[in-house]
Amino acid sequence: MKQVAASRGRDPEAVSGAMYLTVSLDDNAEFADQRLNQFLERYYDQPAENTRRRQACYAGPPGKVAEWLDSYVQAGATHLVLRFAGDHTRHLDTFAKLRPRELLVAP
Repeated sequence: MKQVAASRGRDPEAVSGAMYLTVSLDDNAEFADQRLNQFLERYYDQPAENTRRRQACYAGPPGKVAEWLDSYVQAGATHLVLRFAGDHTRHLDTFAKLRPRELLVAP
């Protein structure tokens, strides 16, 4: 991202990378995927596959979400906005438990 900014004559340090990501966490990856699809279909009133082609989504076990998020950090994202599909309180609780251990990503 910073390379693109520099190639267009912009100060790379003045540019922040951000991603809006939709997440469905569950130890059962199939259940997480179904919940994500149902959420997207209700929200956008179209097949989930259409939305998933245009938006970054993760559905699966909590232990793997850090690796997925880190791929965006490694690509230059400095701001990650998470939207949880479904039970927000449960997702927040699950995510909060991951923070000290799994979500330590390198700058």
